[in-house]
Amino acid sequence: MGHLKKYLSFTLSAVALFACKNLEKNEQPNVIILMTDDQGYGDFSVFGNPVVKTPNLDHLHDESIRFTDFHVAPASVPTLSQMLTWFDAYYVYINKLP
Repeated sequence: MGHLKKYLSFTLSAVALFACKNLEKNEQPNVIILMTDDQGYGDFSVFGNPVVKTPNLDHLHDESIRFTDFHVAPASVPTLSQMLTWFDAYYVYINKLP
């Protein structure tokens, strides 16, 4: 598990440095993490939902870099713990799992 944590730290650091290479010295990158409960990929109008209109999120989608391969548990507490600790929810003892 230690090697995975080091690998992820290195990878995210490299991505952050690459994203900042074209910025002027007085600019800082904006980082926004959107986390919602019980919302699927197809619930945004940008992904083809004909009922729900999300124009602001559509604009954010068009103007941003997206990390679209982050798999987490379907509830907010395990998701939040995984984002903060970098460990799978199973390893942070959610609901006292062994």
